[in-house]
Amino acid sequence: MNAALDLLDRRDRLEKAVLTVLLKHPNGYYNAFQNISRGTRLIYVHAYQSYVWNRAVSQRKLQFGLTQVLIGDLAVRQESAYLLE
Repeated sequence: MNAALDLLDRRDRLEKAVLTVLLKHPNGYYNAFQNISRGTRLIYVHAYQSYVWNRAVSQRKLQFGLTQVLIGDLAVRQESAYLLE
């Protein structure tokens, strides 16, 4: 891991923060993640939430299509929908 740390550019602050903790504690993944700023960690969490949501919606679309409304679907009535045109 020291070789990886040497290869990093000075702009690679996130990677350096993670690797520095992992050098001291090779199994300290939680602490390495905590060493990243809170805002950046939230970006990772939100990105994963989006990934899970998109996978679920894609699976639902493959199984049932777009025309069939099922219990649990988020649906808006046509007459109450606000359309931007």
